Amino acid sequence: MPASIRLRPTVPAALAVVLVAAAAVTAACSPDSEPDPAASCIEAPDRPLTGTAGPSAEAPDGGGLRVVESGVTIVPPVRRLGSATASIGVIVENTSGYVAYRTRVSFDVLDGVGDTVVIGDGGGTVLLEVPLLLPGARSGVGTAVYVDGAAGTADRVEVDTTLGATTWVEHRPDEVAGVTTTHDRTTIVDAESHSGIVYYRMVSPYCTGLFTRGVGTIFRDATGQIVGGSIDGDKGPGRCGTDQREQVTYIDTGIPSNIDDSRTESYPYCDFGPAPSSPGWSTAAPFN
Repeated sequence: MPASIRLRPTVPAALAVVLVAAAAVTAACSPDSEPDPAASCIEAPDRPLTGTAGPSAEAPDGGGLRVVESGVTIVPPVRRLGSATASIGVIVENTSGYVAYRTRVSFDVLDGVGDTVVIGDGGGTVLLEVPLLLPGARSGVGTAVYVDGAAGTADRVEVDTTLGATTWVEHRPDEVAGVTTTHDRTTIVDAESHSGIVYYRMVSPYCTGLFTRGVGTIFRDATGQIVGGSIDGDKGPGRCGTDQREQVTYIDTGIPSNIDDSRTESYPYCDFGPAPSSPGWSTAAPFN
C-alpha cells in the first residue's frame, strides 16, 4: 500500500530509510598494514544535531537545497477501485557548506492543468523528513501514493516537490559523515501488483549504529531518467548499523515495469536520535 500521510502503509515491514547520502571516509592505515576499521571510524554525536532553523533554500552561506531530478510513473490499480498508484522519485542536492538536518520534503502529483490527482484524507500532500544531507551531497527521496484512476490516461502528470524547513548545522567532518550504499538486485514478487524486494549493502563510517528513519529507493529507466521511487518506513535494528551485511527493502506496490535495475539506488535515512515524537499520527507529522 502506498505510503502517504493519509494512508497507513501495510508493507511486510512497512513501506522504506536516510538519507545520509554519499560522503566517503578515507580509512587510515599504516604503510605496511591493512586498514584498521576501528582506527578510522567516527564517533557519532550522541544526540540530535542543533543549529539554525530556517528555509531549506537559504543556508547561512548563501547556498541551499534544490531538487535536481524528479520523475513519476502511474501504475495500474491493484486493491482500491477507481485508483492507481503514483510511484514518485526525486533527487535533492545541498549546494551549501552546511549540513541540512531533518529537512521536510512534501510531494503532490498534478495533472496537466495543475490540479492534484492524489486521493485520500489530507488533501494531496505527502510529507517525509530527510535526516541528514551533507554539503555538496545529493540524496534520493521516494514514495508511492494513491491517485485517481484517470491519472493513468492523462496527457501529463508531474511531481510537485516542496522543500520545507530544515536546520542548518556547521559541518565538522570528524563528527558528521555520510553512509554509502551498493545496489545488489531487485526481485519482483508480483508483477501485477508491482511489488518486490530491493537488496543492497551499506557502509557506515561510524563506530556505532545510528537511529534509522527508513530507506528511500529511486528507480530509473535505461536512459537514466527517474521513473519512480518508494519509502520503506521499517525502523528495525541494524538498518543503520556498522556491519556490511545485505539489507532488504520491501516495496508493496509502485515498482514501475520499465526500470533498469542496474540503476536502482537505495538511500538509508540514518539519524543521531529517534524521530521527533508527535501527539499521535497526523497529516502534520512526517511519515518517517
